[in-house]
Amino acid sequence: MNELDRWRLNHILGAAREAIAFTEGETRISLQADRKLILALAMEITIIGEATARLSDELKSEHPEIPWSAIVGMRNVLVHAYFRIDLDIVWEAINQDLPQLIAQLERIMPEPDS
Repeated sequence: MNELDRWRLNHILGAAREAIAFTEGETRISLQADRKLILALAMEITIIGEATARLSDELKSEHPEIPWSAIVGMRNVLVHAYFRIDLDIVWEAINQDLPQLIAQLERIMPEPDS
């Protein structure tokens, strides 16, 4: 794995973990009422999508089990259609998709000394 991919994967992991941490103690209903939380989660998902878009094609092709296109697609919706963010989809992504993504990325990340 090249250094840029490693660096970007670390950004993806950090943003995913932070998004999950932001929702601790929150509910889907509390999300609806908290504009700051919505914007914070949108930013974390944007970071994840932007870093994903810049990963090498080689890395993506080596790990087709990860939905790279869907991740970038969600970033694109948040950035270009921010006025129609579906909070149910955001909530599902944070609570279901991101934990799975974290587990997948942790499996492919090289050890720090390698």
